[in-house]
Amino acid sequence: MTGGPAAHPATEKHQRLVRGRVGPRRRFRSGLLVLALLAVFAGCRQEPVEPALPVDEDAPITTDRERYTSEDFGNYVTYTIEVSYTNTTDASVYLVPCSGTPPPPARQLERFDGGQWQFNYRPFCRTGPGPVPATEVEPNEGFTADLILDIYMTRTPENYGYPLLGTDIMTGVNRFVFDIVASVDENGVANGDLLPLEQRVSNAFELRAP
Repeated sequence: MTGGPAAHPATEKHQRLVRGRVGPRRRFRSGLLVLALLAVFAGCRQEPVEPALPVDEDAPITTDRERYTSEDFGNYVTYTIEVSYTNTTDASVYLVPCSGTPPPPARQLERFDGGQWQFNYRPFCRTGPGPVPATEVEPNEGFTADLILDIYMTRTPENYGYPLLGTDIMTGVNRFVFDIVASVDENGVANGDLLPLEQRVSNAFELRAP
């Protein structure tokens, strides 16, 4: 006669119950582990990281905020940026006009990309039928004005000449560069070279994408 003694019916029943509990208990523990991991991930979830802004504490042009959100008007969006300029030199300077007597003067946007400032956008300036005199700003004097950027989403005949998002102008980290000279001619019209760049730039700011 081969084999060991037959198992007691009650013992076999107990073993079946134990074996039957192993699967569900493991699944229950696995469920707890998943829930714990989800809780950890939820706790670690953060808001999108804001891009770091280059710092220029000596910039003579300052903006009222560091980050700007656009106003949506359908086919175009608008950014309203309040800028303040102070003549930090020891002599009078002259603002080159743009579409009328400044402020604000002729200007362009530069975008911080790849670790350096690059040209982004320059508005078209209408100076009138003849030369327009520059505006004199004496040392330690200045102005505050709103600069409004209207940026269109798609090109139409009606918005020709205005910037198109992603083509003519890019969002992201930007700064203004003003056209400022040190002298004028006998008619008060700006002439000569532009001031050094560091005397014509703003602090960095972010134009958030629409």
